[in-house]
Order: sequence, then C-alpha cells, then structure tokens
Amino acid sequence: MYDTEIEAEDWRDSAAICGLIKFFKWGDIPYNDSEIFNDNPDEKERDVLRFSISDITEEKYLRFIEDEYKDDLPNTRIKSILKFKDEFTDDEIKEINGLLVSNSVMKKIFTKYKFDGTNKDLITEKLEKNKDDITKETFRNKLNLSLIISIILVFLLSGQFSLKVIPRIRILESFTITPFLFISLMV
Repeated sequence: MYDTEIEAEDWRDSAAICGLIKFFKWGDIPYNDSEIFNDNPDEKERDVLRFSISDITEEKYLRFIEDEYKDDLPNTRIKSILKFKDEFTDDEIKEINGLLVSNSVMKKIFTKYKFDGTNKDLITEKLEKNKDDITKETFRNKLNLSLIISIILVFLLSGQFSLKVIPRIRILESFTITPFLFISLMV
C-alpha cells in the first residue's frame, strides 16, 4: 500500500514527518498514522512515516499552501476582500492595489491593471488564471513561511521520488531547507 517511508533519525527527518503529517491530514491522504511512533527502545525501527508518493502532487501542494497561508499570499488576500462585495471603500481599493504590486510575480501579471472598484471580475479572473504561479513565486521568495511547508516542498520537488523504488529517504545535511528551497523551485 505504501511505497515510501521516512525514519526520524534526526531533527530534520522529524520536522519532515511533522510537515508531511500536516499535509496528509489536510488532504485526507492515507499514511500509517497509528504506527508512526514506536516507543519500544528494544525494537530496531523507530518513528517511521509510510505513505504513497503518488498522493503528493504539485496541485495538492499548492492548494495546501493557499489554504494554510491564505493571509500571507496576496492572491488569496485579494480574493477574500473581493469575494462578498460589489462596492469598495477607498481603503479597500488602496489595499487591493497595494497587493496587486506586492511582489515581482504580481507586478508582472498586473502591470497594466489597477483595481478601481468596478473591475472586480477582471481582477478575479486574472488571479484565478495565474494562481499557481503567484503561489509558487510568493512562497519561493518569502522565507518566513513555515519550515514545515518548506520541508514538504523538499520532498515534493526534490526529484528523489522520480525513482521507481525508494527504500528509505533521509534529508541530508546538504539538503537543508533554505538553500534547497531556492534550488528546487528553480527546476
């Protein structure tokens, strides 16, 4: 049933397990939840997370980021402001316009557009069309987003899972989060 496992041999593996469990619970993805933690010191195998790698997709990962970090992503913040209103205050218009140019990907997408209070559908359409790029780029350039999510990204985009058979996976020192995050997002 499961084709991948991570054993918690040090803090990086434990952090990866915590992040993946959070992702699995969010996505209702099966894993060995009742067997992860082994408190018997006599047994050789301890604290192992088992799951099927095919359950981790970029689409699910991006939706998870949008859901978990909706207050940190400009596209989700704009959507929440636009969602239930048809008329906007000057402060809301100013906030939306600030978010439309809040990072390089937003500037690139909205360079020719400005929210004026009447073009809600146009802004919403452009946000929806570009939501994956906005989420990836915002996440890639925002270092204060959770370490847990960074660790999930390592496993999702590292390429380690492109192999047919994966007996065990460890996060090696050379794949610590910050440098690897930039490398993996550039692929």
